[in-house]
Amino acid sequence: MGNILHLCFDGNFIDNTSAVFEHFYPGRNTFCMLRRKTIKGQMQDMKNAVWLDSSRPDPTLLERICQEHQVDTIMMHGLHPHYSKALPLLSAGHSRRIFWIFHGYELYYALGEKGWWKPNDNDSIFSRKNWISPTRYNYYLRKLMGEKIYYDHLVEALPYIDYFCFWLREDYELFQRYFPSEIKFRQFQYKARYREEEHGTDPVDFNKDATTIRVNHSASKTANHDTLMRLLAQIDRDNVLRKEFPLSYGSTYIRKDVIKMGQRLFGKQFVPLLDYVSFDDYLHSLSKVGIAIFGHRRQEATGNISLLLKLGAKVFLRECNPVLSYYRRMGYHIYSVENDLKGMDDLRPLTPEQMQHNADTATRNRVYYEDFMPQLLDA
Repeated sequence: MGNILHLCFDGNFIDNTSAVFEHFYPGRNTFCMLRRKTIKGQMQDMKNAVWLDSSRPDPTLLERICQEHQVDTIMMHGLHPHYSKALPLLSAGHSRRIFWIFHGYELYYALGEKGWWKPNDNDSIFSRKNWISPTRYNYYLRKLMGEKIYYDHLVEALPYIDYFCFWLREDYELFQRYFPSEIKFRQFQYKARYREEEHGTDPVDFNKDATTIRVNHSASKTANHDTLMRLLAQIDRDNVLRKEFPLSYGSTYIRKDVIKMGQRLFGKQFVPLLDYVSFDDYLHSLSKVGIAIFGHRRQEATGNISLLLKLGAKVFLRECNPVLSYYRRMGYHIYSVENDLKGMDDLRPLTPEQMQHNADTATRNRVYYEDFMPQLLDA
């Protein structure tokens, strides 16, 4: 049995993921790491990491690493062009299997560029956001500048991929609808639990802040902050509710745009959250959230959404977001921005009984690493 080469970046989920893979496949993992300017060496102490200083790794270097480490399995953590361009060489003349651990942007950006998916509610050619987001306008701009688009990268990589690894089957079905292929689905989730960990329902703080609304999770280009702000201004005409906007990471342009619009519409009731905080502090703040609204038209921010549901928040998602149908299927009390958010009464927190129901539902649907990791590499 050969070894596993992980093609990834320093940061994101890799710190926890390296430990999980070592737990189930000990001594078989090598993490090929590209440093990113925004993250300062979180994984510097990893003994099984190969650090690449170049922003565009040489495919022959990756092939040499595969040979040196006797690699027969490649894990693509996201389908980033810096790595995917090496797939033809890494596949040629070998029986290596390639697993695509899906992040989301790879597919949705490609669909947006082709006009098959609409990331932004405002589809105007005069909106600057449509030129920096994955839309047909951005497609033409990148083509004009001689840059390759996500669609091209995706199409070129797909012939070499064997497995699509993710927790949301709806995204796999969306992928197959537009890119029918022999690529198989494998269950995978970055953040899960071990069965030996505590099994009970996580405690719910029923004392929610009924005066504050949490809007989105970052300065994401596809979060449609402007849609939600206009909706809240229409519903909360007297501006009595505090509106919190997490903006500590994401697009600088979106952050500035949200702050400008938020201050104009809500004045002192607009509260941008700009500072990074520890996970424990962030979790504590989420436990107090009574209402959370997300404007994405795609799967995004699911870590935040899952935590908020488990902790008792009343969560609103877009009707077109596949995650909404997923959580409904799981049995949660969860709501639609378009159909359930009409007036001030809708901005009241869940009842204690509804909060407890969602916490119990989270426990009932809890995913354990033992559910999918031992079978991940099965032929």
